[in-house]
Amino acid sequence: MADRDLYTPDGNYAPDFICRRVTKHFRGYKGLFHGTMQSFFLRPELQNPIMFEVFYDEDQSIAHHNYPQLLRILDASPHEEASLVEVFNAEDVVEDDRGTYLPDVVPTRREMLQQPDKEHFIAAERTEMENMQRHGVFQWVVPPRGVRLVRSKFTYKRKRDTETNKITKYKARLVARCFTQIYGIDFTDTYAPTATAAAFRLLMIVAMQMELEVTTGDIDGAFLNPELEEDIYMSPPPGFEDPKRKGEAIKLIKSIYGLKQSARCWHLMLKKELIALRYTAIDASDCFWQLANGKDLISLIVIHVDDYVHAFSEKWLDNRIVQRFTELWGVSGVGPVKHYLGMHIDYQKGERVRIDQRAYCERILKRFSFENVKAAPTPLDPAVKLSVEDCPAEVNEVDHKLFMEIYGSLLYAAVSTRPDIAKAMTALGRFMANPGPAHVIAIKRVLRYVAGTLDRGLKYTNKPWLVEALGNEVPPHEIINFTDSDWAGDIDTRNSTSATCTFVAGGPVSWLAKLQHIQAQSSGESEYIAMGDGAKDLMYVRNALRELRFYPAFGPTKMLVDSSAALGIASRPGI
Repeated sequence: MADRDLYTPDGNYAPDFICRRVTKHFRGYKGLFHGTMQSFFLRPELQNPIMFEVFYDEDQSIAHHNYPQLLRILDASPHEEASLVEVFNAEDVVEDDRGTYLPDVVPTRREMLQQPDKEHFIAAERTEMENMQRHGVFQWVVPPRGVRLVRSKFTYKRKRDTETNKITKYKARLVARCFTQIYGIDFTDTYAPTATAAAFRLLMIVAMQMELEVTTGDIDGAFLNPELEEDIYMSPPPGFEDPKRKGEAIKLIKSIYGLKQSARCWHLMLKKELIALRYTAIDASDCFWQLANGKDLISLIVIHVDDYVHAFSEKWLDNRIVQRFTELWGVSGVGPVKHYLGMHIDYQKGERVRIDQRAYCERILKRFSFENVKAAPTPLDPAVKLSVEDCPAEVNEVDHKLFMEIYGSLLYAAVSTRPDIAKAMTALGRFMANPGPAHVIAIKRVLRYVAGTLDRGLKYTNKPWLVEALGNEVPPHEIINFTDSDWAGDIDTRNSTSATCTFVAGGPVSWLAKLQHIQAQSSGESEYIAMGDGAKDLMYVRNALRELRFYPAFGPTKMLVDSSAALGIASRPGI
């Protein structure tokens, strides 16, 4: 079977239809039949040689259809997730008149056309295509014969004010469907790092201690700037098939969102420019940068994809960055740091920093109708031990979907500003594949706990702070680590859980809760393993601060552990 035989008369690739859904009415039967395209085969003697095999759910039967028949019964494109960025402004748009919750992400065009505010998304689509063509991201060409086209789609997002939760901007983004790319032809390397949450917190702490100004900004259309090394041809997205351009395709000159290599292309381009500006990387991610000459000249930058935070001692340093980024790519939203990646920042230079996600958590509670629930005192019920024995024999799709949605929403808060729910998220994540009723109840309890603790966040101070375990105050630049474990706490594997938290300036800057990989034979052994996990987490903070050329020198870091056995093992000569 030659590859050219698998193309339909209108240029579609037959394997791309596998797993697509169909809806058909059979003569003599009431109601509709729903099916899935399972496979295809060739009948060269027929006028339409490609035959598609469809399995119908209602009567468990298999039917064969040629391509014209398949087009008449084919459903719209399947649900897929993708990356998003900005396009269209709508300053005074709010929720619909009935107060119905409108989701932030609308993943498909079919769902977008069912939204009450669809006209804003349609306008954003047109603006997106015009902007991309004007900036030379792609051009319309007749593709070479035999070239397989990468498929594309639009994704949509409502952007909200982090304090009021009202919609402030509509975004539409043309994205490539990366699963249609072929390794070695359409892409090779794809790895690209991003800044850690700990790097952002360290920047804010150091800025407070060194009395720096802090601004934030958003690089416009980051992934649309690097030029591609590969020749990639793409089909137009649904809704933009122009009869006047029949036979033409989109040739990508620059990368776009959705391509497997886009993030890497952007990271390498950004790294090259920062090195040209004489910045040096602080950590291995190449996302935390410094330019410093003693305490008089300090510039620190943390970049998470296209959102950056800049701390600086002199205004001209910020002007230099903004001017260069604007010349190269364009920058929007430049101003004093108040919000960053869904977090609210209260920054008082030289005094304190407070970071919270109250608005984000309120949005989660509203999404799952948990605004007016009775608050729980703890994230998990200490009297309940979760187990795989609570998982059903077969996956309950309703519980599975609900569990994953709640878990994914809470996980971002757990890694950003809520270390108090990190242990709960670690424990519940073990049942992601097949949650039972007990696990759904447990994750709803975490929601009830969040509902009662909306005001909690991270707070750092530039004054000496009291460490009760030591019985004295420590300077704000000193690092303190707390480590603990629960011996054989997992009742299924009898593995222990390590928990560690590293403090600087009176607040947690890095934390971790993870299941240990081996079974500890005693509580002292489990605590010792936890000390190893804590030391790895601690070393990132120490190494990052040590790389700063202006930061005060500090000696050995205190690691506080409540196990004399673990301390005895660690203090033995040679260990």
